[in-house]
Amino acid sequence: MTYEETTALLNGDDFFSFFEYMKAQPRWVNSAGKRSIQVLGLCHHGENHSALFDPTTLKVNCFSECGGGMFLHTWVKRTLDLPDPDLAKQYIEDWIEGKQIDLSDRTPNQVDFSFHERSFKLEHIETVKGIPQHIIDELYSKFDNTPETLAKLRWHTEDGISVEMLQKYQVAYFPKNGTIILPHHNINREIVGLYERSFRMLRKDFYKLYPGAPFHVAMWFPRAKYVPLVREEKYREMLPDEEKTSWSFANSRNLYGLHIAAPYIKESGEAIIFEGAKSVMLAHQWGIKNTVASHTFGCHFNHINMLYECGARKIYFAFDKQYQEQSEYDHDWYLYDKRTKGMAEKIRDIGGMEFRRIIDLPNTGVPLDHKDAPVDKGKEKFLALYEAAKASPPLWVPEVKPAAPQVPLPLEDDISAALEDETAAEPTFRDLPIAWENVTTEENGKQRTGHWIVWNGNRSKREEFFKLAFPDQYNKVKKRVKFLGQAADDVLRLTGGQRTKLMYEILAWKYGLEEVSEQDSFDLIRLCKRETRR
Repeated sequence: MTYEETTALLNGDDFFSFFEYMKAQPRWVNSAGKRSIQVLGLCHHGENHSALFDPTTLKVNCFSECGGGMFLHTWVKRTLDLPDPDLAKQYIEDWIEGKQIDLSDRTPNQVDFSFHERSFKLEHIETVKGIPQHIIDELYSKFDNTPETLAKLRWHTEDGISVEMLQKYQVAYFPKNGTIILPHHNINREIVGLYERSFRMLRKDFYKLYPGAPFHVAMWFPRAKYVPLVREEKYREMLPDEEKTSWSFANSRNLYGLHIAAPYIKESGEAIIFEGAKSVMLAHQWGIKNTVASHTFGCHFNHINMLYECGARKIYFAFDKQYQEQSEYDHDWYLYDKRTKGMAEKIRDIGGMEFRRIIDLPNTGVPLDHKDAPVDKGKEKFLALYEAAKASPPLWVPEVKPAAPQVPLPLEDDISAALEDETAAEPTFRDLPIAWENVTTEENGKQRTGHWIVWNGNRSKREEFFKLAFPDQYNKVKKRVKFLGQAADDVLRLTGGQRTKLMYEILAWKYGLEEVSEQDSFDLIRLCKRETRR
């Protein structure tokens, strides 16, 4: 079998094991609604979890030094400093066959979680380098962008984008593949990447209809609606000695439409972030010209920095409706709400920035259907949604701390004089002393110092503490405990890493959680405060 046929037989757990073998310290994460594997950025010899692997596409996206996506064998090639991509493919095949190679001298043994926990900061983002003009000219000689052809495209006939607007954004038709060509520009108006919009059946749907179809037949169907234009036609023949290269770019370092929107963003001080290019073109056609697209649900810190540099101080998230209804019972709404608010809270109002959502308003006669973009119901309804967003409060509002209570002067029989300073008192849990203690242990010949909890005669790690404190709930469903108020956030921090937090959030939605007593919640808050002061 070819390399492509071999890797197609692997599942997500297989790839997870492979990354463990590479000592990339993999962990499962939920990214844009998909189950992905997060790994160390070994492709640039980094020690942060800055790369994300998608088992369905076999692509690793490096959000750090590499600044873009690559196929798995390319990631291996870079990681092992191999001179040829075929050697990387052979390496993966050797692993599948059980041939073990020691990589201890090639990979780091430390984990740095700062990639997830880093805060936003204002900084200049280097512009993605444009494709040389002579190559663009050669590519466009194969495309058709005449007004007559553009008038026949679905984007014009069905979506209502004018021919003039398609020309403005340099959209074209690729007769050989029957696809729409969507160029992406940097702010200097240079083309940095070319995407194809296919209207054929997707590969996953083809496999559902024909599960036993040969691999080389399935490859003629696109894996997604939008894919980078392949650089060499030889790739389509699936020759084993060809590198999978395409006219792709670092999406995290570029915003679609910014080369046109920049002066309007500067003039208005506002920017609207859509998911897709069609929304940008339609909004521009309606006179709303301060619009860009992230090409995905969400946006990167780099995108915010680029918009800030253009003069944006108010940013509107206008993502597709990824949920059925705005209800606590709709898990998709829970994720949508959490993610959009989370982005705003991470950035807070640094530099005087505000964040709002352009979102469907079912109670005002402007509903959107599932998967609709905010522009899909036409100009008038989009303008209504936009105006409603302007009138709404920001997604993140600075906390206003209540003023300290005025304690009256003690009278002769007044017990207030005996009140203790709760914050200064040693914390307790269920009326028993509880404290933090640094414990040094030896693991694999190395000394490690951990932050342990001492309570009720036990010295234990955080997770073991919860087993002791909530044995019935914990053993029934891990973390099956509903923490109240401030304790909810504090306990997530108390329990450690991103994977634990994600697990808790999923379980908190899925199960009817058992509430902790108010006293337990209070005690845990005091314990967390004590950790903060250490």
